[in-house]
Amino acid sequence: MNRKSNSFVMFLPGFPTSENDTTCLPMQQQFVRKFAEMNPEIKTIVLALQYPYRRDSYKWKGICIESFGGRNRVGIRGWINRKRIMNRLTEIHHSTPIVGMLSFWHGECARVGSEFSKMTGAPHLNWIMGQDARKENPYPRKLKLREGDLIALSDFLQDEFERNHDCRPARVITPGIDLDTISPDNNKRIIDILGVGSLISLKRFERFIQVVNEVRHSYPDIKAMIIGNGPERKKLEGLAKELDLSKHIRFTGELPYDEVIKKMFQSKLLLHPSSYEGFSGVCLEAIACGCRVVSTVSPMRNEIDGWQIASSIVEMKEACMAILQIQHIKTSLPRRFYMEETVKEIMSAFGLTPLPSASTSTTRLIEVIGN
Repeated sequence: MNRKSNSFVMFLPGFPTSENDTTCLPMQQQFVRKFAEMNPEIKTIVLALQYPYRRDSYKWKGICIESFGGRNRVGIRGWINRKRIMNRLTEIHHSTPIVGMLSFWHGECARVGSEFSKMTGAPHLNWIMGQDARKENPYPRKLKLREGDLIALSDFLQDEFERNHDCRPARVITPGIDLDTISPDNNKRIIDILGVGSLISLKRFERFIQVVNEVRHSYPDIKAMIIGNGPERKKLEGLAKELDLSKHIRFTGELPYDEVIKKMFQSKLLLHPSSYEGFSGVCLEAIACGCRVVSTVSPMRNEIDGWQIASSIVEMKEACMAILQIQHIKTSLPRRFYMEETVKEIMSAFGLTPLPSASTSTTRLIEVIGN
C-alpha cells in the first residue's frame, strides 16, 4: 500500500456535507480537489471548523474531511471546540507530519493555524478572502500575524488589509477556475443580463434592478435573471414589481453549480453590483463561459479582459448597453486564473513543487463566441 508519509492541512469555516453539495464555497471546493490531484504524494486533510453542523469524518472526492460542528459558538463552547481541533492536529502531526497548513479567512481558522504553528513549527499561511480585510474584523489585532504569514486574494484586499490593520500581506494569490468543471454549452444567449450571488444588502442587487429598468427603455424586450437567495429577496421582488419588471427579471433562487454555469453560457453579460468584493469567482466563471462582466469593484490593478468596472447606475447602464449591442461576444479566461496556476502559487509559498506526473489536465484556453 502506498502510505502517504506527510500531510497538508486546510482550515475552512465550512465545507460541503457531501459531493452533491455544489453550492457551498465552490472556489474552495475546486481548490481542494485540484490541490489533492496535483499532490498525490501528500495526504490532503480538510478541517471544517463550523459547518457541517456535526462532528464527523468523511470522504469527499477521496479527500479526508473532518468536521467539528462548531456552529460559530463563542465563549466556553468555542474554546472546547478549538481544544478538540488542536488535539486532532497533534494526532495528525504525529502520524503524518504536517508540511503545511493553509487557513481560509482571517478569523478562527487563522487563529487555530497560527497557534498550532507556534507550538510545533509546522508552516502556516493565512489566505485573506474578502470581508475579513475590513476594519471591523477583530482578529488581526488579536493574532498579530506577520506580513509574510498573510496572502491576499486580490490587490484590492492587499491594500484594504494594510489600510485597516497596518499590515501588508506579503503575497497576492488570486482565485482560479477549474475548467474541468465547466462544460461548454452551445445554446443561444437568451438572457441579456445575469446576476448571481447571495441576496444580502452588501451585494446591492437593487442596483441590478435599477439598471435593468434603465436599459429597458432602449431594449423593451430585455430578459434578466437573478440567481441566489437571501433575506433581501422579497424586497427585491417587490422593487421589480413596483417598476413593472416582473416579466423582465426572473428570480430563480439558489441553483446547483452546474445549472449556474449553464445559465452563464446562455447569458450575454453578468452584472455584479456588490459594494464590496475581495475577488468574485462568479465573475471569473462568467468570463470562462464567454460572458462579459460589469462590476462596481476592481479586484486587481491591471485590467482583466472582458471585465469592465462601473461605479454608478449611469456607468453600469452605459456599459451594459454597449455590450448588448455587440453581435458576437468573445471572451477567454487568462491562464493566470486557471485553478492549477493558483495551486502552484500556493505550493510555491510553502516551498512545495508538484510532481511531474501529477495531473494538470486544465491546459486549454476556453473561447466562446456568443449569439
